Amino acid sequence: MARFDDRVCLVTGAGSGIGAAIARRLAREGARLVLCGRREPPLAATAAAIAAGGGAPAVIATGDLADPAPAAAAVAHAKRAFGRLDGLVHAAGDVVRADALATTRDADWNTTFDVHVRALQYLLRAATPLLAERGGAIVAIASNLARIGLPGLAAYSAAKGAVTSLVRALAVELGPAGIRVNALLPGLIETGATRSAPGWEANARGFAARAPLRRVGQPDEVAAAAAFLLSDDAAFITGTGLVIDGGASIS
Repeated sequence: MARFDDRVCLVTGAGSGIGAAIARRLAREGARLVLCGRREPPLAATAAAIAAGGGAPAVIATGDLADPAPAAAAVAHAKRAFGRLDGLVHAAGDVVRADALATTRDADWNTTFDVHVRALQYLLRAATPLLAERGGAIVAIASNLARIGLPGLAAYSAAKGAVTSLVRALAVELGPAGIRVNALLPGLIETGATRSAPGWEANARGFAARAPLRRVGQPDEVAAAAAFLLSDDAAFITGTGLVIDGGASIS
């Protein structure tokens, strides 16, 4: 049997980038999936890729997860479609607008926290009772910028730091219910969003020069780590933040 046969996982940000890679990886290992995001067409493309690869048909839930109603509806959709929930991955993210703290717009700051922190809060509030029925696992995508500082990224770093702190607190809070909670802290990962961001070439060269492995990361490499933390192979791991940055944050 594959590691996720008969298991149901909900993945946010599943329409592109890291979230889509995680969804495809879990499907290849037998998971049945609820794909979440703001827009249906990218989610439908991920669902089609899963079907083409022989995975079980995925269901789609759309909405702004920084609102409690759509977050609760996504979890309810999992229960309605499959009757259970075994894993939750919060991979939804935003394109970072680099700006000094003094000139960061309030709207940008709030949006960054909405996408990364508030959406996770509402999702877990809705999903915890269902996850507790079988002792589920949660993986939140944070960033190595939760641990290191770069100029112009205060809002993003603060939001990702909040994610890692929330993961530690919830690991203690939810552990007695058999729920494991972990974070992934990627460095610079080559996705459609990062490639289209201003300064991609220079940023990629700079990151690769700092990283001992001398390259940027790929979404499938983050997906492999997410699958590990969701699986029984990580049954005694909770409250941790696994850094996936080619060693950039230690060099």
